Amino acid sequence: MSRLHNILKGAALAAATVAMFTGLSKTALAYNNLVSNSSVETVSATAQPTDWQTSSWGSLATKFSYKAAGQASSHSVRVDVSNYQSGDAKWYFKPVQTTPLRQYIYSDYYKSSAATSLVVAFTRADGSVIYQWLADVPASSTWKKTTQFIVTPADTTQTTVYHLIMGNGFVQTDSFVFKQAEDVAVANGVANNSLEVASEADANLPA
Repeated sequence: MSRLHNILKGAALAAATVAMFTGLSKTALAYNNLVSNSSVETVSATAQPTDWQTSSWGSLATKFSYKAAGQASSHSVRVDVSNYQSGDAKWYFKPVQTTPLRQYIYSDYYKSSAATSLVVAFTRADGSVIYQWLADVPASSTWKKTTQFIVTPADTTQTTVYHLIMGNGFVQTDSFVFKQAEDVAVANGVANNSLEVASEADANLPA
């Protein structure tokens, strides 16, 4: 598990280098949310949230559930893990079309009994998938927001994000956002020089 974690972190550092040399800002105005069922309120014929999937791998027992309580709506999704030895488990939104070498913003609200992780999955033009670690997220007994910035690789066609658990416990998630970011205006060589644009990560800070 630690080796996989280190590999994903290395990929994250490489992506940050791409962002630096392509001049993409980490503070931006945003496009529309690409997650079609972002509050998991729409239900399919199988009584599961539309456009959402579950996945797990390794040696572990999982229970995926669609909960009748949410962060700011009536529903959320949850996965419980027990008998953990290896692997991970997660709910994730159906991969969405993305543009190569663009900056995107991901956020969700979560509750968890254990530390969790965020990993982005990029689908390439040839159909292969590459994974990039984004962050480790501490446990929280109340709804808490987490936000990350993502830069798509050169040959990306689709993207999704996993808020996964790699151990015994649960993670419950809701209010998902994944959207492209637009660079803030630059005046006199300074982005957001009038401090009028708020940060996507923290509305109390300037972009």
